[in-house]
Amino acid sequence: MGHGMLTVLFPSLLALISFLHYGRAQDAELTLIPNRSLYFVGENVILLCNMNESNGENWEYELIKDGSEHVAYSEDARFEISLTFPEAGSKYQCIGRHKTDSKTKMSKNCNVAVAAQPKAQLTSLISAGGGAKLNCSVSQSPPWEFFFYRGNISSEFVSIKNMYSSATYSVKGEGVYWCRGGRGDPLYFTEYSEPVTIENTVSIKAVATMEHEWRPIYIGEVVTLRCNVAGTEWDYEWISDYDKSRKGARELKIKTSFSDYYSKYKCRGIAKHSPLTVTQWSNSVLLPLTLNDPHPSVSLTVHPNRVQHFRIDPVSISCEGFSTQWRLMRCNVHTKVCRVVGNTMNSIFKLDENDLGIEGVYWCESDIAFSNAVNVTGRDDIILLSPAVPVLEGEKVILGCRTKLPIPRINFYKDHKVIFSVAVTKPREANMVISAISKSDKGFYKCGDAQTVSLQSWVSVTAASKQDHTFIVLLLVGLMLGVLLIIFLVLISRWRKKQGNGLRPRHDEGLYGNQSSAVAPSVNQTETQTYCSLLHAHESTYESIRGRGNTEEGNPDYEYDDIANP
Repeated sequence: MGHGMLTVLFPSLLALISFLHYGRAQDAELTLIPNRSLYFVGENVILLCNMNESNGENWEYELIKDGSEHVAYSEDARFEISLTFPEAGSKYQCIGRHKTDSKTKMSKNCNVAVAAQPKAQLTSLISAGGGAKLNCSVSQSPPWEFFFYRGNISSEFVSIKNMYSSATYSVKGEGVYWCRGGRGDPLYFTEYSEPVTIENTVSIKAVATMEHEWRPIYIGEVVTLRCNVAGTEWDYEWISDYDKSRKGARELKIKTSFSDYYSKYKCRGIAKHSPLTVTQWSNSVLLPLTLNDPHPSVSLTVHPNRVQHFRIDPVSISCEGFSTQWRLMRCNVHTKVCRVVGNTMNSIFKLDENDLGIEGVYWCESDIAFSNAVNVTGRDDIILLSPAVPVLEGEKVILGCRTKLPIPRINFYKDHKVIFSVAVTKPREANMVISAISKSDKGFYKCGDAQTVSLQSWVSVTAASKQDHTFIVLLLVGLMLGVLLIIFLVLISRWRKKQGNGLRPRHDEGLYGNQSSAVAPSVNQTETQTYCSLLHAHESTYESIRGRGNTEEGNPDYEYDDIANP
């Protein structure tokens, strides 16, 4: 330990003795080549020690770093150091010792700061004429020389020298480009930039569609998106708010997760014969996911019923269902982080200012059920008054705008376009009425003026269920068939009764006592009298009566034959 301490203190002690003896202990000079305020890992720096004497051959030189010997005495006054790791700032000194009289000289401290190897930044710029430009920059320790590459990093495309911290190059064709900076002799290079692709964008615009967009989409379902581009010589690329680019087929099948909540997808075509020839990006397709298919006996309501609230307003959420223990859940729309906001034995949760300061999706859940989900957020200056739950197609919907700012006229926006403008009549509030909302009215709405606008909120429109329509139709058809059946049965009954009264024979007493006659009724009075007299004429006589149909008068005509015993 004593030897180590002596080694550390010896150079300083020697310099002090030299100063006391000669009075010129700091006449030596230490020069950095190149002299920079900041060096980088991988660079070399030369430290040159000068005794400021005409004859420097009689000196030996030592290099001190941060008070400790770094390079031992030698006749070489030139020290070349490779910088291998970052340092905030090391202090270097050199000491010269005369060979004959042991006279010494010490230089002042030179600070050497070392940073990690920098990386160039390459960005694409669009000029006023529509052409593309590339800008390469290195922000640390300029000046730099810049090198641009096209196609691959092994082929230099162009170099621009004597620039300070950035250089701009006008691109004349599509391709993949890189850049890097360099300085010194020999050249020290930065890391390569990330590649930038310059594409040839044609005038064709892709169109993105989604299957079954009329109905809600539940988390965990598979949704099919389709990209439509005129022609057949195209591959396709899809991007979304929270996902990397996906290249492949025309159809994109997504198994939805919470990260897709209100995510927007768009697509474009990529020419098969020229991968750098692309169409314009399509419209955005929104996935208005429902958290899950809620249990029919569980629901969540917001009081008051709207998405946006002033942070100081009293806002509560009610969980209604058969559970006695609820958890109120919230997922941050931007970070996708979900957590429990509160637990309660009753069904009402009150949100405070901190809760309303987060744009979140809320739902209620218990151990056996969960509710629908709604968006709730808060602002301090201006809010849009829109329904927190989907509205039924055909309903009257009133969108309001409420502000704490003195705005004389308020604009209502749908998908970032002004659709309605109205003067503020109520105290800092204005309304827009949709008399009969339709599916074409669904979208993102916001309100305000050119300086201040509210957050945007999604207005969802739900069509009437097809199952409900089918049930109603079947019910009406069943009722109609029942009525027709009853009418038919009544008519049949009346017809049969009428026919029965016209064909059934009449019972006449006096002929064979109580035996019924087989002859049809309606015999006139004269014929009846004759018929009776014949019966009483002779006991052994019997009568054969044969009907001959109807006469012209419409009455039945009968023929009587008397037969006597021999």
